[in-house]
Amino acid sequence: MGGGGAKPAKFDAIGESVTGFVVAIDSRQATVIGSASPAFWPDGNKKMVSIITLQTDEHDDEEDDGQRAVWVPIPSQIRTVIADAVRKAGEKGLEDGGKLRVKLQRVEKPKSAGFNGQKIYSAQYRAPDRSAAIMADDDPPLESFDDDEASLPF
Repeated sequence: MGGGGAKPAKFDAIGESVTGFVVAIDSRQATVIGSASPAFWPDGNKKMVSIITLQTDEHDDEEDDGQRAVWVPIPSQIRTVIADAVRKAGEKGLEDGGKLRVKLQRVEKPKSAGFNGQKIYSAQYRAPDRSAAIMADDDPPLESFDDDEASLPF
């Protein structure tokens, strides 16, 4: 699904969280709030956002597949805490099948009138269980692969 069809994860109230298994990670240029126009930094560089799609247990109705998209602006506090959680798990990056939890911890006081305060998140990550990987029935047995590089199946 790549994040395009997943419902956005909601962090409207302190304590709200989303937990699920990573099924896709996409990056794209951010848009100007309230429009479809691409967003740029003052120096002309593109503003980017990552969309992490999680398979969750959340189902709002019968049609809901449970996928939720966590939108992560680059740079942002949410990106920093996710990266910290990944490092704490001993990993170098998010992986399909890894379990991610993101929680809204608090909202800071706005710095200027008319603006929202910054949302402060926490995150936890657990890498996928690599020992649970099982060969598919149609995969050739490992013994059938020659040691010769030319015979490798990729």
